[in-house]
Parts: sequence; C-alpha cells; structure tokens
Amino acid sequence: MKTEVIPAINAKNRETFQRRLKLIAPYTRVVQVDVMDGKFVKQTTWHNPKTINDWNIDTHYELHLMVEDPISIIQKWKNVRGFKRAIVHAEAPKKLGHLVETIRGMKLQAGVAISPGTPIRLLNPIADRLDMILVMGGKPGKSG
Repeated sequence: MKTEVIPAINAKNRETFQRRLKLIAPYTRVVQVDVMDGKFVKQTTWHNPKTINDWNIDTHYELHLMVEDPISIIQKWKNVRGFKRAIVHAEAPKKLGHLVETIRGMKLQAGVAISPGTPIRLLNPIADRLDMILVMGGKPGKSG
C-alpha cells in the first residue's frame, strides 16, 4: 500500500484557485480539486476546466466530486492536461458501482470518498475496482 499526501484546493473564485495552485504546484505531484455543486452539499466551488487547462501549470489533478451528478463534471474535465483521477462519494444519489465503471471506462483512476457514519462495508462489492479510498474526517462541504 502506498501513502500519499495530496493537497486540496477549495476555492470560491478563479483568482483564489489560481493563487493556491501556483503556491502548491512546485511541491506536489498531484492536486485535489474540491468540486461542490450546492446540491449534494450546500457549498459551491469554482472549478472551470477550460480556464485551468489554459494556465498550463505542470501538475496532475484529481477531482473530489461532492456533487449530485459527478459524470457530467468528469466529462467536462476529461481533456484537462494531467487529469488522472475522479473521486465520487459513497453517499452520492447514483449507483456507486455504475459510477466506478463509468470512470474506469474513461481511462481514469476511480476513487470513492466515504463520510463519517457511512459503513465502510458499503465499499465491499467494488473495493477491487478502486484505485483509492478517501476516508473523510468530517462531513463533506465546508472546509476547515
């Protein structure tokens, strides 16, 4: 098993996102982009893939999708340079096995985030198809 510390960016606007990305990109191989839609969680975040692709910053991205429809977001990101992994929530209102298979079918690594209080056994049927599991220390949404 490999352990990796991956910094996450949770930003309300483009300027904040870009400033944070430039700050951490030289020191890490992968950056996690927190994506919130205001539906699955109350908060929303800025995560425009076209703008990010235009910046030409040399890093790999994973998306932590705290959204009701993760596949639509992944479709928008699939051509971003360095986009390697999509992490969906075990509690998402979509069938988890189908989400994982769809992500893997896009030639991306598939991960699942699990919130406190959600039984880990929920992942048993798909565990062998996951590239990573993100165990949340708190409920998804607001950072800090």
